[in-house]
Amino acid sequence: MRYTLIVAITFIASFVTSAVDARYLKYKDIHSSSDFIRSSCRACHAGSRMNRSITETCLQCHSNDMKLEKAEKKKLLSSDYRILRDILSADISEALGKTYNHPVGEARGVHNPFETMPEDDSRTPRHVECTDCHNAHLMKKERPYAGIIGVGKGGMTGVQAVKEYEVCFRCHSDSMNLPVSQTNKREEFDEDNASFHPVVTEGKSTLVPSLIRPYRERAIDDGDISIIKCSNCHNNDDKNRAQGPHGSKYQFILSDNYSLQDDVDERPYRYELCYRCHKRSSILSDVTNFTHSLHIKGDILTNRRGTSCYTCHDAHGSKEYTHLIKFNEDVVFRNPSTGEFSFTDKGDFTGECSLMCHGSVHNPKSY
Repeated sequence: MRYTLIVAITFIASFVTSAVDARYLKYKDIHSSSDFIRSSCRACHAGSRMNRSITETCLQCHSNDMKLEKAEKKKLLSSDYRILRDILSADISEALGKTYNHPVGEARGVHNPFETMPEDDSRTPRHVECTDCHNAHLMKKERPYAGIIGVGKGGMTGVQAVKEYEVCFRCHSDSMNLPVSQTNKREEFDEDNASFHPVVTEGKSTLVPSLIRPYRERAIDDGDISIIKCSNCHNNDDKNRAQGPHGSKYQFILSDNYSLQDDVDERPYRYELCYRCHKRSSILSDVTNFTHSLHIKGDILTNRRGTSCYTCHDAHGSKEYTHLIKFNEDVVFRNPSTGEFSFTDKGDFTGECSLMCHGSVHNPKSY
């Protein structure tokens, strides 16, 4: 009885908060405007319950034309919604149907609006629903994560999400049910690491010669970008369709191709994801002292083809080494003579490795 009362009070408080916040929603905000959603609350709710699963409810509107026509016939939507939907390219169902996607709706009936995130019980079924990332009652264009309780810097929980990564860290950080194939992304982006891509804050390196403007190490002028979002890399591969990490034809829900293979020829398409921000000509001309060209393109004299950026770098961050150095241990091994497996930064884009790679013993090898 006491538990039921607590849940009821919490639900009422949540509803009141939503109602109060709704007063400040701008006119024509989609979820609160009868100009777009004719049936108002009943478009999604029947009585006090969702009239179908969360995913099915959202995809009544955020879906293909056939489902939109049905929604319009049921007088859920006005014709203006289709116009706006086309402008936003918001056919989420198309993205969710791609080879690699967030498995929205697979674990039906598991989501609980009062659940603890990240999960603190390893027995909790891992799942994702639209409402894990979006709060339809409170969100609006300038506050897309309003109503979502996220995870902040240092693993701080219970924070109102403002940044995109705070939403992503709900599932991809300290969850007790994190799959063994996945890693704690909050730890990889931790600002105390030796290096990291600038998602939580600006990166530690003050000079990255290959950066393509407007990307910069430090934001100086208007328009400079020194901090990126998870969705800069994890996004729909079709730039003309619904954006966001819903689905992609590329592994890891990447917006562009990123090959992890070893012993391959270098091509612009192979590392397309990296070359969006890092100038290919700069990387292959060895502007820094690190011999990227030799590693990526290979060595004609030894008839050795190239290896992936992934062999030496972790795109999220490295706890131990600068320059995102983190070796792929399927390709890079310990020095057989000394047992060492390390990279030492010597400054001014110089360093040395002590390890074995492709049969070559680095004992150590300087760059």
